[in-house]
Amino acid sequence: MKFIKLTIENYKSFQYPTEIAFPITADGRSIFLIGGMNGAGKTSIMEAINYCLYGAKVDEIYRNINRREKAKGNAKLNGVRPRFVQADIFPWLRDAGNNGERFDVVILDPAKMTRDREQVINALKKYLDMNKLALGVVKPGGLFATFSCTGLVSEEQFTDMLRRAAFYAGRTVQVLKVAGAGPDHPWLAQVPESRYLKAVFCRVVD
Repeated sequence: MKFIKLTIENYKSFQYPTEIAFPITADGRSIFLIGGMNGAGKTSIMEAINYCLYGAKVDEIYRNINRREKAKGNAKLNGVRPRFVQADIFPWLRDAGNNGERFDVVILDPAKMTRDREQVINALKKYLDMNKLALGVVKPGGLFATFSCTGLVSEEQFTDMLRRAAFYAGRTVQVLKVAGAGPDHPWLAQVPESRYLKAVFCRVVD
């Protein structure tokens, strides 16, 4: 199947007719990249395509995807044999910490915590809890990477949360790098929330 043209109307941010043409080269090949600011409607385009093809919204489709089997397939392609665990992160990390499990590298990359300004404090509490628990399972000298895509949480708030998480976890954390999105994700100076991606790379000293 090759897309030639897509027209979206009366769907989320596309309330008026919007037409997207997919150019095809003379040899029949086509690579098309849809890019844009946060909130510009990139996800809405994919949802609209899924809705037209499958008659269901993208979240309904994703619920039917067996992510563990998909991950196993990717692991096989890469020649690795990881252990897959599907669980609620909070009790799992608590049990892992209590059982003495420790890891050389821990990467914490949760979904967006809130879109509501009134829920920012609650979102920071969740970040604090999960980062504290995650730090508890890093080996001394191990690496810890923590991320946030919640635009309403600033970089200053996120790094302050990490400082408090390290204190409550009783760990000494050395920040190696604080980063964000690449140049393909520009942000508006007058809209600080558009700088939504935050990444902190650390070494857990002890």
